[in-house]
Amino acid sequence: MGLKKIIVGNHLIVETREQQEEVIWEKWEKRDPKKVVRDGIINEDMWEKCMWEKSPVKVLFLLKEPTECNDSDLRKYFQKNPVPKARIVQNIARWSYGISHGFPAFSDIESNNVETNKAKLKEGLQSCAWVNLKKTPGGSRADMKEIKDVVNRMCEALTKQILIIGPTHIICCGTGDLFKKCIAGNGWKWDNKDYFGKFKNTKVVLMKHPSSWQKDYMMYYALKGILSAASEYWVDTENGSH
Repeated sequence: MGLKKIIVGNHLIVETREQQEEVIWEKWEKRDPKKVVRDGIINEDMWEKCMWEKSPVKVLFLLKEPTECNDSDLRKYFQKNPVPKARIVQNIARWSYGISHGFPAFSDIESNNVETNKAKLKEGLQSCAWVNLKKTPGGSRADMKEIKDVVNRMCEALTKQILIIGPTHIICCGTGDLFKKCIAGNGWKWDNKDYFGKFKNTKVVLMKHPSSWQKDYMMYYALKGILSAASEYWVDTENGSH
């Protein structure tokens, strides 16, 4: 459950993930205590259980700023509203479900059976982590200059948050450039096409934002294709070929 062991003198102190994250949230809330929307792992139990072909799959979606939340904590909001109608949220839920289930046909996720569809979207959303670069709500269009300024100032806190969460995969949703330049730094490795890479031991994919002009099924299959191509690269990097 994200435990961290610290030796202080002759004493072993064990911190939970929640305790580690609280230090980070204190930094954010000192900067803007009234507006910060907390984020991270939506559902700890489902996060820990998420597997694909007997291997753990822990997917973190890196977005720009909170726009679909009326709560001070995105995680609590999604627990109370497991299948929001917003297109951004439904696409994230769909991508998460696809990654952890080997990308079934898009029509299988958008089933005519509404309850089946809801159950799959709920599972996808509850099984992932959602992290915004900027922790305060934005408008109808993201102000990228403002987001970049925030990331430059809070780079260390963002990096620590990602490392504490400990994902196996990071999907950058229109945030790839900021991730590479401001967060990953020298720990980032990428291929010539620049659609995917690795940050330390975490697999990273650069995707469009889930509210992109592209149709939902096109983005779903685009993510499937990128992950398929990336798998060979990641195997090569693990074998020392890159």
